[in-house]
Amino acid sequence: MGWAVQLPDGRWRAFESQGSGVDRVRANAIGRLKREATQAARDKLTEKLKAGAGLEPDKLTLNAYLSRWITHLKTQGRSQKSVARYESICDALPTRLSGRLLTGLRPLHLQRWLDDCAAADAPATVRKRYAVVHAALAQAVSWRLLADNPMGAVKRPRLERTDTTALNEKQTADLLAVLQGTRYWAPALVAATTGLRRGELLALRWRDVDLEAAVLRVTRSSDEVPGKPVAFKHTKTGKGRTVALMAATVTCLQVHRQAQTAARLAAKRWVDRGLVFPNPHGEPWRPSTFSVHWGRNAAVKAAGIRFHDLRHTHATILLRAGVPVDAVSKRLGHASPVVTMQIYSHVLEDADEAAVVRLEEGLGGAIAGGSGTSPDTS
Repeated sequence: MGWAVQLPDGRWRAFESQGSGVDRVRANAIGRLKREATQAARDKLTEKLKAGAGLEPDKLTLNAYLSRWITHLKTQGRSQKSVARYESICDALPTRLSGRLLTGLRPLHLQRWLDDCAAADAPATVRKRYAVVHAALAQAVSWRLLADNPMGAVKRPRLERTDTTALNEKQTADLLAVLQGTRYWAPALVAATTGLRRGELLALRWRDVDLEAAVLRVTRSSDEVPGKPVAFKHTKTGKGRTVALMAATVTCLQVHRQAQTAARLAAKRWVDRGLVFPNPHGEPWRPSTFSVHWGRNAAVKAAGIRFHDLRHTHATILLRAGVPVDAVSKRLGHASPVVTMQIYSHVLEDADEAAVVRLEEGLGGAIAGGSGTSPDTS
């Protein structure tokens, strides 16, 4: 946007600007002719934009900065669900904090806010708020708006890890037997035997499944934002993985595919998206809707488990069977075996005790048999 005014001495002063509010960048120049002044002002504006002068950190409030940060995230391929969650956390900041100048933000301001949150909300919620604001301010440092991250000096909220809920082999088999004949049998069996996340399962396509080779490829996950259609994103770590299938899983998927074909032919409305586990109309099943219906099932209520607990069940059974942690981690799609060990530390402790029992049964007897003699030290 530009305009120009003629000065009393006959020269022209031209003005050029871009953006609005705290993001507005302005430039002006004087010239003998109007076109000269206008061109000079445009050149100055271009230089300012290249230099990033529009950020004006001494005038930028935390709220205005966070709006810019959220806009940036939307261009970086982040999932809609993640961006919506970050945005809701930023919007919920109290005015006494969000209204402060970015450069005037101090660790004490942030610590008081987190302390207030801790007094009213669950530890996991407080920890998420800490993580989002920490990430936003870290970006401000990268953009040279802050010299350092004030959140770095704030005490990170503690999160007491609770043991995961998992079924044993018999409980899993009993649950699957009761679910057989319902629409939850196939997704439950696949989840319990592969460890797929709910979003990964609902995004699975038939072209990702090779029943002859008994493998499936996990390449994406469902992304849900309230009020918007279900979309698909990369997996949590951004990497795909191949998961080998049990014979029972292959059989289950064969039966499920036949049932799906029959349902498609009988349906009055069907949108074929090639999904293994679509909603009753062939379209993507909303993860939240799936979980609500899962929780209403009588057998599920009796077992008292979430659908995600089937993933924990899968991992727990493997670890207790002595499968190496790195193999389990790869199957689950964790970023590294360290993540697996952190989540299932209690299972690994049980496995260690079981290992001692086996040592006692084997090596212990051999050692005891030779304990009556001692080496000749003469």
